Amino acid sequence: MLRLMQVTALVTSFAGIAIAASPSIPQDGTVTSVDRGNKIFTVQSKSGISTYRATDHTVFRVGITPTNWSAVKAASKVGIVFHLEDNKPVADEVVISD
Repeated sequence: MLRLMQVTALVTSFAGIAIAASPSIPQDGTVTSVDRGNKIFTVQSKSGISTYRATDHTVFRVGITPTNWSAVKAASKVGIVFHLEDNKPVADEVVISD
């Protein structure tokens, strides 16, 4: 019985973490500026201008080919999947059109 209660508590705590995580949001646009030192880039999309932060966990691709942060350049067409952290967009994946 004690084991069942421990497992239930563990599963419940993981469920709480999953619910608290910010959902991923897709966005397409054109890079207007890149701040290499702070790993920040700005994108103009149909909905306006947004600034995204890249992290060590951000995945970068050109088409389907993996690349890195240095491939993000002004005037590049990008598709971004991001989440909000402290109400600020953080890039999870950046796909650069080739």
